[in-house]
Amino acid sequence: MGLAEVSSLIAERNTILGQRNAQFHVVDAGLAKLKARQKVLIPALAAGVLARTVKDEMITLIAQEDEVTALLTNRPAEESALHPNLATIYRDKVAALHDALADPSTKDDAFSIIRGLIEEVRLVPENGELRVEIRGALAGILALGAANAKTARGSADGSIYVLVSQTKLVAGARFERATFRL
Repeated sequence: MGLAEVSSLIAERNTILGQRNAQFHVVDAGLAKLKARQKVLIPALAAGVLARTVKDEMITLIAQEDEVTALLTNRPAEESALHPNLATIYRDKVAALHDALADPSTKDDAFSIIRGLIEEVRLVPENGELRVEIRGALAGILALGAANAKTARGSADGSIYVLVSQTKLVAGARFERATFRL
């Protein structure tokens, strides 16, 4: 996937998020109008407006409020938009990291920074293969760059896991505990 495709995906994601967030802001405004109308009806009743008229409208408003409240209760968490130049920034940072890893004078610092992006790594056997779970900031970066939904997926707790073929290492007949001072 090239830079243009990633930029296009970021723009599309931001547009979809903006539309979804705008829809919920409209619903929020509608709920405020419903509550404001309810507040107007109570003094109207006290001022002598026919109770039947106020009662019917109040029942309708309460039903609408319940419906809107249920919709707002089930809305997904509002997500932040991605920076439009994220692909370029990411590419530049990866290039700088590559250079830092290649330079012996900065190699240790570069590895330290990478380790700081990882909170936890778990190896979990699953269906005869080994699933690698990575938690931390690096997991988010991997999620953005996951080209294959079959091998890189997110879990409900926010971690990203990557399915890797399991490799078995078995000590052969020449293995001696003394070799490793065990």
